[in-house]
Amino acid sequence: MKQSIGMTYTLNFIIIFILIVFAFIMGIMSYMKAFRINSLVSNAIENHEGYNYLAKEQMDRALNSIGYRKDASGNSGCKKNRNGGTLIKAYGEKSSQNHRYCIYEFPKDKNGYIKYGIVTYLYIDVPVINQLIAIPVYTETEKIYEFNVNRS
Repeated sequence: MKQSIGMTYTLNFIIIFILIVFAFIMGIMSYMKAFRINSLVSNAIENHEGYNYLAKEQMDRALNSIGYRKDASGNSGCKKNRNGGTLIKAYGEKSSQNHRYCIYEFPKDKNGYIKYGIVTYLYIDVPVINQLIAIPVYTETEKIYEFNVNRS
């Protein structure tokens, strides 16, 4: 009788361990996707030498191809300032695409270089409580020499 009770505890321990490991792996995969999305947005800004309509089009194409979440509610939750940068693009702006990301522009330094901060979101959908958790992921671009100040 002792062994049957011991086997039950062992099986419960193994099942709980496997569930924790799978949850940890899924969290890592979601976090990698959030950083990949940040990388796509920052590459678009760096390739087009700032946030302009060309960068915006490339970002929308990239975010559509990777399957980043769209939302029509328009509630951004973006702060007006972050780490010294000013908000220039927030989710929910009137556009054809409603991907949830925020872009912050830092002031030019004395050499004419500018940086951008990017916030994307890591989504965790909890099925039992039917709640969506959005965790912000923040990165910054490299310094960009600003040749053109047109941002249409």
